[in-house]
Amino acid sequence: MKKFYFGMFVATGMLLATSCSSDELEMTGVTGENAQVAFSLGLEGNSDGRAISDGTSADKLVYSVFDKDGNRISTIEQVEKSGLTFPVTETITLAKGQTYKVAFWAQDEDCAAYTVSDDMNVNINYEGVNNDETRDAFFKTIEFTVTGNASINVELRRPFAQVNLGVTADDWKGAVASGIEIEKTSVVVKNAANAINLVDGTVSGSEEVTYSLAAIPTETLYVDADNDGTKEAYNWLSMSYILPADETTGYAKTTLDALEFTLAPTSGNNIVLDKGLTNVPVQRNWRTNIVGTLLTGTIDFNISIDEIYEGDYLYPEADNMAEQLKFIAGVGGTLTLTDDVELTEAIVVTGDMVLDLNGHNITSTECVWTNSGKTVSALLSVATGAKLTLDGDGVIDASGTTDYAVETRGGELVINGGTYIGDCTAAYARDGYIYIYGGSFSALPYNGSYAFVLNCLDASYPSTANIYVYGGEFENFNPADNAAEGSGTSFMANGYTSIQVGDKYYVVPEEFGAVATTSDELSAALASGENVILANDITPGAVVDVNVAGIVLDGNGNTIYATSGSSAYESGVTVQQGTFQNAVVSGAKRALGTGSSGQYAMTGDAYYKNITTVGATYGINIGIGNGYKIYVEDCTIGDWNSMSGLSGAEFTNCRFISAGKFYACQRTSAGATFTYTNCVFEQNTYDNANGNNNYILESYSGTGTIKLVNCKMGDGTAITSENVNSLFTIGTTKGMEVNVVVE
Repeated sequence: MKKFYFGMFVATGMLLATSCSSDELEMTGVTGENAQVAFSLGLEGNSDGRAISDGTSADKLVYSVFDKDGNRISTIEQVEKSGLTFPVTETITLAKGQTYKVAFWAQDEDCAAYTVSDDMNVNINYEGVNNDETRDAFFKTIEFTVTGNASINVELRRPFAQVNLGVTADDWKGAVASGIEIEKTSVVVKNAANAINLVDGTVSGSEEVTYSLAAIPTETLYVDADNDGTKEAYNWLSMSYILPADETTGYAKTTLDALEFTLAPTSGNNIVLDKGLTNVPVQRNWRTNIVGTLLTGTIDFNISIDEIYEGDYLYPEADNMAEQLKFIAGVGGTLTLTDDVELTEAIVVTGDMVLDLNGHNITSTECVWTNSGKTVSALLSVATGAKLTLDGDGVIDASGTTDYAVETRGGELVINGGTYIGDCTAAYARDGYIYIYGGSFSALPYNGSYAFVLNCLDASYPSTANIYVYGGEFENFNPADNAAEGSGTSFMANGYTSIQVGDKYYVVPEEFGAVATTSDELSAALASGENVILANDITPGAVVDVNVAGIVLDGNGNTIYATSGSSAYESGVTVQQGTFQNAVVSGAKRALGTGSSGQYAMTGDAYYKNITTVGATYGINIGIGNGYKIYVEDCTIGDWNSMSGLSGAEFTNCRFISAGKFYACQRTSAGATFTYTNCVFEQNTYDNANGNNNYILESYSGTGTIKLVNCKMGDGTAITSENVNSLFTIGTTKGMEVNVVVE
């Protein structure tokens, strides 16, 4: 974050204070000459303009003189002046050879919140309204030894932390468009100090502060929330001053137990923001900025400390994943882990949160059955009315801690991936709903039983505690026969079943009769004619051949690391008839299809759905059609794309990314039609002999028709009948004709 400096220029002028008498010198233990010490006093943030925190509100000065040990010199009266315009100069006559301390205090004389004692202790009255700029105040205690007449520059700084709340311009506009315009705000701060000793800077006391509703600031709040060196503009909603309750020196960073903002619109119900704003950092003479989106949609906060002179903080700190996890769990939003997290207390999700494990782990070395004094059973717990969605790979491991991995206590828990290990239960529904679409689940045995890997509170199941399983891998536990809830009790969602492979159970749609975890299991399932789904990535030793009428091979989002067979024309995965879907095919000379020399001639219509090819010479290369067609939907085809010997093909919602020639048809059967609907052709690096473009619409042998319907190039250019000839090379290799139709 770019440092934010305020300029201050000191002007001079002499004001004579009461001089020391001989009695006074005797009290200090010194005899000798006196000297005049002039203090040029300026306020941090003071400027010629008028804005919040510019220092111009302060016009009252109070100061007292102390000896070097901090004892008040009572014979020098405390000075109090009003109607000042800073900077000012104050002059005091003091004894040479002595060390003194002078404590200064500056404030707005219209503010009645501060009581300054003769010994420079300030008591703070927090009663009043929010967004009150008159509460801005400054202090400084200077220590010096008098050797002769001197002039000392003193810059007074704030003893307070300024806590700000702001929203993006788009968020403000969206709220106004929906009829919500925030007019006033109030704030509650749980722990703030209420007294400060100006001589040593220490604070004391602690109380809950409530600043009542008041009009929002009219200025713009500038914060470098994304830490790119440039401050972004936010609509300022709330501004308040509090004294951080630091129990050491009064200068250290500390945190607030909790914050609660109330936003009052011109009409309609108030908006209360009180979730997740715990352990918010504050520090003397720093601004804590809480900015983001909160008026429309999901709450998404950036909380940062905006420095004046001292330094830079970001809250939650970027390298503290546990702090970020706890914060987002409270206010809602999306968090992607960038490091492992070791918890010392349970995380309770009270907002709508999406957590991407991103290959990282959440663990604990001790039981975390409590969170803020409340009993919680799991590392991650979802409260009533909240929703937690878990994505990505990674492990949530509560084994050995007597905890569960995840649970819901009235909220909604959605699990799409990851590994969950419980001490006796991986996922527990005390109340609310758990939806499992993927992931791996296991637990340590309880009294020799694995019956509690998934578990519901018996008194609530199934009326208010429910688990629905749509996918996933379960070790030593069959979610279709949950003994903990009674033999035969099933957590299966409608249309799903479990299949046992070794000591694991896989949940798949009922249409699948087999789950493959290895290449051999895949080959056996395909040979038997069963619909088969992959449980994990595999590396087959030969071509994966789908060749049974109506059969489905579902990759389940996994990758097949294919290698070419004995012939260079063989593909990694071929469909002679049937369907191949939901997978990535990596490697092999030809990723999908068959060769052009007769291998694996089609025996029926072939379907490819939601397939991505990477790292192959040819993305899709189909052999002998035998009068059958190929249908390709929602696929991303990398590398060359060659169609050979087909009776026709239909491509819908596909993206072609070519590093060489792109063939729309090649060696086609006479009269065959190749239709591309809603497809995108990415730019490639190939420079053909004509040098005018990189794409080829070509018929190598036979005469075919290429139809382009609502297609475009990778840069968004729509393909039309007027520009198709400039975007593609349309031609033949052996004198055959190709017809191109653009719709």
